[in-house]
Amino acid sequence: MSRARKLARLLPSVDEPIINNEVSSTDKLNDASSVDIVDKVRKSRPTPPLLIQPAGITATLPKIPHRFTQPEDPRLLKVAVLGTPNAGKSTLLNALLGEVISVVSDKAHTTRERILAVLSEGNTQILFLDTPGTVLSNKRTRLNRGLINASWQSLIEVDHALVVIDAHRAAYHSTYNESCLFDRLNDYELPVTLVLNKTDLLDNNDQLLQNIYHNFKKSCHYLKDTVNISALKKQGLDVLKEQLFSYAYPQEWVYPAETKSEMADLKKVEDFIRAEFLTSLRSYLPYIIKQENVGWTVLEDGSLRIDQVIYVERESQERIVIGKQGSVIKAVTRRACKAMVAAFKRPVRLYLTVKVRNEEKIRRSM
Repeated sequence: MSRARKLARLLPSVDEPIINNEVSSTDKLNDASSVDIVDKVRKSRPTPPLLIQPAGITATLPKIPHRFTQPEDPRLLKVAVLGTPNAGKSTLLNALLGEVISVVSDKAHTTRERILAVLSEGNTQILFLDTPGTVLSNKRTRLNRGLINASWQSLIEVDHALVVIDAHRAAYHSTYNESCLFDRLNDYELPVTLVLNKTDLLDNNDQLLQNIYHNFKKSCHYLKDTVNISALKKQGLDVLKEQLFSYAYPQEWVYPAETKSEMADLKKVEDFIRAEFLTSLRSYLPYIIKQENVGWTVLEDGSLRIDQVIYVERESQERIVIGKQGSVIKAVTRRACKAMVAAFKRPVRLYLTVKVRNEEKIRRSM
Protein backbone atom coordinates (compact mmCIF):
# COMPACT_ATOMS: atom_id res chain seq x y z
CA MET A 1 0.00 0.00 0.00
CA SER A 2 1.34 3.43 -0.90
CA ARG A 3 2.31 5.92 1.81
CA ALA A 4 -0.47 8.27 0.68
CA ARG A 5 -3.13 5.58 1.13
CA LYS A 6 -1.76 4.69 4.56
CA LEU A 7 -2.00 8.32 5.62
CA ALA A 8 -5.51 8.56 4.23
CA ARG A 9 -6.60 5.61 6.35
CA LEU A 10 -4.85 6.92 9.43
CA LEU A 11 -5.95 10.53 9.38
CA PRO A 12 -9.48 11.96 9.56
CA SER A 13 -10.78 14.04 6.69
CA VAL A 14 -11.34 17.77 7.00
CA ASP A 15 -15.11 17.30 7.29
CA GLU A 16 -14.96 14.52 9.89
CA PRO A 17 -15.99 15.23 13.50
CA ILE A 18 -13.07 16.20 15.73
CA ILE A 19 -11.51 13.38 17.77
CA ASN A 20 -9.58 13.64 20.98
CA ASN A 21 -6.06 14.05 19.65
CA GLU A 22 -7.06 17.13 17.67
CA VAL A 23 -7.83 20.57 18.93
CA SER A 24 -8.63 23.91 17.39
CA SER A 25 -8.78 27.37 18.85
CA THR A 26 -12.57 27.12 19.13
CA ASP A 27 -13.35 23.41 19.70
CA LYS A 28 -13.34 21.20 22.80
CA LEU A 29 -12.10 17.62 23.07
CA ASN A 30 -14.18 14.65 24.13
CA ASP A 31 -13.08 12.11 26.75
CA ALA A 32 -12.94 8.90 24.69
CA SER A 33 -9.77 7.03 23.84
CA SER A 34 -8.14 8.19 20.61
CA VAL A 35 -7.29 4.62 19.61
CA ASP A 36 -10.87 3.40 20.13
CA ILE A 37 -12.35 6.28 18.16
CA VAL A 38 -9.95 5.87 15.25
CA ASP A 39 -10.76 2.15 15.09
CA LYS A 40 -14.50 2.87 15.08
CA VAL A 41 -14.09 5.45 12.33
CA ARG A 42 -12.12 3.01 10.20
CA LYS A 43 -14.80 0.30 10.56
CA SER A 44 -17.79 2.58 10.04
CA ARG A 45 -16.83 4.28 6.82
CA PRO A 46 -14.78 3.65 3.66
CA THR A 47 -11.26 4.98 3.30
CA PRO A 48 -11.52 8.77 2.87
CA PRO A 49 -9.76 10.58 0.07
CA LEU A 50 -6.43 12.16 0.94
CA LEU A 51 -7.41 15.78 1.55
CA ILE A 52 -4.29 16.90 3.30
CA GLN A 53 -0.81 17.67 2.01
CA PRO A 54 2.52 17.88 3.84
CA ALA A 55 3.99 21.31 4.50
CA GLY A 56 5.13 23.04 1.34
CA ILE A 57 8.15 25.21 0.62
CA THR A 58 6.69 28.30 2.29
CA ALA A 59 6.29 26.53 5.63
CA THR A 60 9.47 24.46 5.58
CA LEU A 61 12.11 26.94 4.41
CA PRO A 62 13.76 29.45 6.74
CA LYS A 63 12.70 33.07 6.37
CA ILE A 64 15.13 34.45 3.79
CA PRO A 65 15.60 38.24 3.97
CA HIS A 66 14.34 40.07 0.91
CA ARG A 67 15.56 43.38 -0.42
CA PHE A 68 14.69 46.23 1.88
CA THR A 69 15.59 49.85 2.51
CA GLN A 70 18.41 50.36 4.98
CA PRO A 71 17.92 52.89 7.79
CA GLU A 72 20.07 55.99 7.88
CA ASP A 73 23.43 55.27 9.53
CA PRO A 74 22.67 51.57 10.16
CA ARG A 75 24.41 49.81 13.03
CA LEU A 76 24.71 46.09 13.77
CA LEU A 77 25.79 43.72 16.53
CA LYS A 78 25.93 39.91 16.49
CA VAL A 79 25.50 38.31 19.91
CA ALA A 80 25.79 34.70 21.06
CA VAL A 81 23.53 33.88 24.01
CA LEU A 82 25.17 31.28 26.22
CA GLY A 83 24.49 29.74 29.60
CA THR A 84 24.05 26.49 31.44
CA PRO A 85 20.73 24.63 30.95
CA ASN A 86 17.65 26.34 32.41
CA ALA A 87 19.38 29.66 33.08
CA GLY A 88 16.58 31.48 31.24
CA LYS A 89 18.14 32.23 27.84
CA SER A 90 15.00 31.56 25.83
CA THR A 91 12.79 33.43 28.31
CA LEU A 92 15.11 36.42 27.99
CA LEU A 93 14.99 36.45 24.19
CA ASN A 94 11.21 36.15 24.13
CA ALA A 95 10.95 39.06 26.58
CA LEU A 96 13.33 41.24 24.56
CA LEU A 97 11.48 40.64 21.29
CA GLY A 98 7.95 40.65 22.71
CA GLU A 99 6.91 37.30 21.20
CA VAL A 100 7.74 33.61 21.41
CA ILE A 101 10.89 33.04 19.37
CA SER A 102 12.38 30.22 21.42
CA VAL A 103 10.27 27.70 23.33
CA VAL A 104 10.52 27.60 27.11
CA SER A 105 10.42 24.60 29.43
CA ASP A 106 11.79 23.72 32.85
CA LYS A 107 13.56 20.71 31.31
CA ALA A 108 17.18 20.83 30.18
CA HIS A 109 17.90 21.27 26.47
CA THR A 110 14.54 22.62 25.41
CA THR A 111 16.55 24.50 22.77
CA ARG A 112 17.96 21.71 20.59
CA GLU A 113 19.32 23.82 17.76
CA ARG A 114 20.71 27.29 17.36
CA ILE A 115 17.98 29.88 16.93
CA LEU A 116 18.37 33.30 15.35
CA ALA A 117 16.39 36.16 16.84
CA VAL A 118 16.40 39.72 15.48
CA LEU A 119 15.89 42.89 17.52
CA SER A 120 15.63 46.13 15.52
CA GLU A 121 15.13 49.54 17.10
CA GLY A 122 15.94 52.94 15.62
CA ASN A 123 18.97 52.51 13.38
CA THR A 124 20.37 49.53 15.31
CA GLN A 125 19.88 45.83 14.69
CA ILE A 126 21.02 43.07 17.04
CA LEU A 127 21.22 39.46 15.88
CA PHE A 128 20.95 37.00 18.75
CA LEU A 129 22.06 33.39 18.39
CA ASP A 130 20.22 31.44 21.09
CA THR A 131 22.17 28.26 21.67
CA PRO A 132 21.52 24.96 23.49
CA GLY A 133 22.49 25.02 27.15
CA THR A 134 26.27 24.80 27.43
CA VAL A 135 27.47 21.45 28.77
CA LEU A 136 30.98 20.42 29.74
CA SER A 137 32.38 17.72 27.45
CA ASN A 138 32.92 15.34 30.37
CA LYS A 139 29.24 15.69 31.32
CA ARG A 140 27.84 14.48 28.03
CA THR A 141 25.05 11.95 28.08
CA ARG A 142 22.84 10.19 25.57
CA LEU A 143 20.52 13.20 25.65
CA ASN A 144 22.98 16.00 24.96
CA ARG A 145 25.83 14.36 23.03
CA GLY A 146 24.69 16.00 19.79
CA LEU A 147 24.40 19.45 21.36
CA ILE A 148 27.81 19.85 22.96
CA ASN A 149 29.50 21.87 20.19
CA ALA A 150 26.60 24.04 19.00
CA SER A 151 27.13 26.80 21.57
CA TRP A 152 30.85 27.10 21.00
CA GLN A 153 30.58 27.11 17.20
CA SER A 154 28.35 30.17 17.41
CA LEU A 155 31.14 32.18 19.00
CA ILE A 156 33.11 32.13 15.76
CA GLU A 157 30.38 34.15 14.01
CA VAL A 158 29.61 36.86 16.58
CA ASP A 159 30.98 40.10 18.00
CA HIS A 160 29.82 39.72 21.58
CA ALA A 161 28.91 37.00 24.08
CA LEU A 162 25.97 37.27 26.44
CA VAL A 163 26.21 34.77 29.29
CA VAL A 164 22.95 34.20 31.16
CA ILE A 165 23.31 32.85 34.69
CA ASP A 166 20.64 31.81 37.19
CA ALA A 167 21.56 34.26 39.98
CA HIS A 168 19.68 32.34 42.65
CA ARG A 169 21.50 29.12 41.80
CA ALA A 170 24.86 30.92 41.62
CA ALA A 171 24.31 32.41 45.07
CA TYR A 172 23.51 29.18 46.89
CA HIS A 173 24.90 26.30 44.84
CA SER A 174 28.13 25.25 43.18
CA THR A 175 29.14 27.38 40.18
CA TYR A 176 31.75 24.97 38.87
CA ASN A 177 30.07 24.52 35.48
CA GLU A 178 29.52 28.26 35.06
CA SER A 179 33.14 29.03 35.98
CA CYS A 180 34.38 26.49 33.44
CA LEU A 181 32.16 28.14 30.82
CA PHE A 182 33.73 31.55 31.51
CA ASP A 183 37.21 30.05 31.51
CA ARG A 184 36.70 28.57 28.06
CA LEU A 185 35.42 31.91 26.75
CA ASN A 186 38.97 33.24 27.14
CA ASP A 187 39.95 31.23 24.05
CA TYR A 188 37.64 33.31 21.85
CA GLU A 189 38.79 36.79 22.97
CA LEU A 190 35.28 38.23 22.73
CA PRO A 191 33.84 40.94 24.98
CA VAL A 192 31.45 39.28 27.44
CA THR A 193 28.42 40.62 29.29
CA LEU A 194 27.19 38.72 32.32
CA VAL A 195 23.40 38.65 32.66
CA LEU A 196 22.31 37.66 36.15
CA ASN A 197 18.78 36.38 35.71
CA LYS A 198 16.13 35.67 38.36
CA THR A 199 17.54 38.39 40.63
CA ASP A 200 14.03 38.97 41.99
CA LEU A 201 14.44 35.69 43.88
CA LEU A 202 17.33 37.33 45.76
CA ASP A 203 15.37 40.52 46.47
CA ASN A 204 17.92 42.29 44.23
CA ASN A 205 20.61 41.98 46.92
CA ASP A 206 23.29 44.22 45.37
CA GLN A 207 26.17 42.96 47.51
CA LEU A 208 25.36 39.33 46.80
CA LEU A 209 25.07 40.03 43.06
CA GLN A 210 28.40 41.89 43.07
CA ASN A 211 30.05 38.91 44.74
CA ILE A 212 28.74 36.64 41.98
CA TYR A 213 30.09 38.98 39.31
CA HIS A 214 33.57 39.21 40.87
CA ASN A 215 33.68 35.44 41.26
CA PHE A 216 33.12 34.92 37.53
CA LYS A 217 35.45 37.82 36.67
CA LYS A 218 38.32 35.74 38.06
CA SER A 219 37.62 33.07 35.43
CA CYS A 220 37.11 35.31 32.37
CA HIS A 221 39.50 38.11 31.43
CA TYR A 222 37.06 39.44 28.82
CA LEU A 223 34.09 39.87 31.16
CA LYS A 224 33.34 43.60 30.90
CA ASP A 225 29.88 44.25 32.31
CA THR A 226 27.05 42.76 34.29
CA VAL A 227 23.30 43.41 34.11
CA ASN A 228 20.79 42.26 36.71
CA ILE A 229 17.42 41.19 35.31
CA SER A 230 14.33 39.11 35.80
CA ALA A 231 13.39 37.89 32.33
CA LEU A 232 10.12 36.40 33.58
CA LYS A 233 9.03 39.69 35.17
CA LYS A 234 10.66 41.77 32.40
CA GLN A 235 12.79 43.71 34.85
CA GLY A 236 16.10 45.25 33.75
CA LEU A 237 15.56 44.62 30.03
CA ASP A 238 15.86 48.29 29.04
CA VAL A 239 19.26 48.51 30.75
CA LEU A 240 20.44 45.40 28.91
CA LYS A 241 19.22 46.67 25.53
CA GLU A 242 20.86 50.06 26.07
CA GLN A 243 24.15 48.38 26.89
CA LEU A 244 24.05 46.12 23.82
CA PHE A 245 23.09 49.01 21.54
CA SER A 246 26.19 50.88 22.75
CA TYR A 247 28.37 48.05 21.38
CA ALA A 248 26.84 48.13 17.88
CA TYR A 249 29.11 49.24 15.06
CA PRO A 250 28.44 50.85 11.65
CA GLN A 251 27.21 48.06 9.40
CA GLU A 252 24.22 47.44 7.13
CA TRP A 253 21.30 45.49 8.56
CA VAL A 254 20.92 41.84 7.60
CA TYR A 255 17.12 41.67 8.01
CA PRO A 256 14.22 44.09 7.48
CA ALA A 257 12.84 45.75 10.61
CA GLU A 258 9.72 43.54 10.80
CA THR A 259 11.71 40.29 10.94
CA LYS A 260 11.96 38.71 14.39
CA SER A 261 13.32 35.29 13.42
CA GLU A 262 14.36 33.29 10.37
CA MET A 263 12.86 30.08 11.76
CA ALA A 264 10.56 28.24 9.36
CA ASP A 265 6.91 27.94 10.41
CA LEU A 266 7.10 24.14 10.41
CA LYS A 267 10.09 24.25 12.76
CA LYS A 268 8.12 26.50 15.11
CA VAL A 269 5.27 23.99 15.14
CA GLU A 270 7.64 21.13 15.93
CA ASP A 271 9.22 23.13 18.75
CA PHE A 272 5.84 24.06 20.25
CA ILE A 273 4.80 20.40 20.31
CA ARG A 274 8.14 19.20 21.66
CA ALA A 275 8.07 21.78 24.46
CA GLU A 276 4.70 20.48 25.62
CA PHE A 277 5.93 16.90 25.62
CA LEU A 278 8.87 18.05 27.75
CA THR A 279 6.36 19.48 30.20
CA SER A 280 4.07 16.44 30.21
CA LEU A 281 6.53 13.52 30.15
CA ARG A 282 9.33 12.46 32.46
CA SER A 283 12.84 11.09 32.17
CA TYR A 284 14.29 10.40 28.71
CA LEU A 285 11.00 9.88 26.87
CA PRO A 286 10.38 13.43 25.56
CA TYR A 287 13.91 13.50 24.14
CA ILE A 288 13.56 10.38 21.97
CA ILE A 289 10.26 11.35 20.37
CA LYS A 290 10.47 11.92 16.62
CA GLN A 291 8.04 14.11 14.70
CA GLU A 292 6.85 13.99 11.09
CA ASN A 293 4.63 16.52 9.40
CA VAL A 294 2.04 14.82 7.20
CA GLY A 295 -0.39 17.67 6.76
CA TRP A 296 -0.29 21.45 6.45
CA THR A 297 -3.58 22.62 5.00
CA VAL A 298 -5.16 26.06 4.83
CA LEU A 299 -8.92 25.50 5.09
CA GLU A 300 -11.65 27.49 3.37
CA ASP A 301 -12.40 29.48 6.53
CA GLY A 302 -8.77 30.64 6.68
CA SER A 303 -7.80 28.40 9.58
CA LEU A 304 -4.70 26.23 9.43
CA ARG A 305 -4.93 22.46 9.84
CA ILE A 306 -1.70 20.76 10.96
CA ASP A 307 -1.24 16.98 11.06
CA GLN A 308 1.77 15.49 12.82
CA VAL A 309 2.79 11.91 13.54
CA ILE A 310 4.62 11.39 16.83
CA TYR A 311 6.96 8.38 16.70
CA VAL A 312 8.16 6.41 19.71
CA GLU A 313 10.36 3.33 19.93
CA ARG A 314 8.12 0.84 21.75
CA GLU A 315 4.45 0.13 22.39
CA SER A 316 4.93 0.75 26.11
CA GLN A 317 6.10 4.27 25.28
CA GLU A 318 3.13 4.75 22.97
CA ARG A 319 0.76 4.08 25.87
CA ILE A 320 2.57 6.60 28.06
CA VAL A 321 2.58 9.31 25.38
CA ILE A 322 -1.15 8.86 24.74
CA GLY A 323 -1.94 8.68 28.46
CA LYS A 324 -4.94 7.23 30.24
CA GLN A 325 -8.02 7.94 28.09
CA GLY A 326 -5.79 10.16 25.95
CA SER A 327 -5.02 12.55 28.82
CA VAL A 328 -1.40 13.28 27.87
CA ILE A 329 -1.87 13.72 24.13
CA LYS A 330 -4.96 15.88 24.72
CA ALA A 331 -3.07 18.18 27.08
CA VAL A 332 -0.10 18.46 24.71
CA THR A 333 -2.36 19.17 21.75
CA ARG A 334 -4.39 21.79 23.58
CA ARG A 335 -1.39 23.75 24.88
CA ALA A 336 0.62 23.49 21.65
CA CYS A 337 -2.39 24.65 19.64
CA LYS A 338 -2.76 27.69 21.89
CA ALA A 339 0.88 28.62 21.27
CA MET A 340 0.44 28.20 17.50
CA VAL A 341 -2.62 30.46 17.45
CA ALA A 342 -0.59 33.16 19.20
CA ALA A 343 2.37 32.71 16.84
CA PHE A 344 0.50 32.53 13.53
CA LYS A 345 -2.33 34.94 14.42
CA ARG A 346 -4.96 32.61 12.95
CA PRO A 347 -7.18 29.70 14.10
CA VAL A 348 -5.32 26.39 14.15
CA ARG A 349 -6.65 22.81 14.07
CA LEU A 350 -3.98 20.38 15.30
CA TYR A 351 -4.06 16.58 14.84
CA LEU A 352 -1.45 14.46 16.63
CA THR A 353 -1.18 10.73 15.98
CA VAL A 354 1.15 8.54 18.07
CA LYS A 355 2.83 5.56 16.37
CA VAL A 356 5.58 3.06 17.13
CA ARG A 357 8.47 3.58 14.76
CA ASN A 358 9.49 0.27 13.20
CA GLU A 359 13.12 0.81 12.24
CA GLU A 360 13.39 -2.64 10.62
CA LYS A 361 10.54 -1.88 8.22
CA ILE A 362 12.02 1.53 7.46
CA ARG A 363 15.40 -0.01 6.58
CA ARG A 364 13.74 -2.57 4.30
CA SER A 365 11.88 0.15 2.42
CA MET A 366 15.02 2.15 1.73
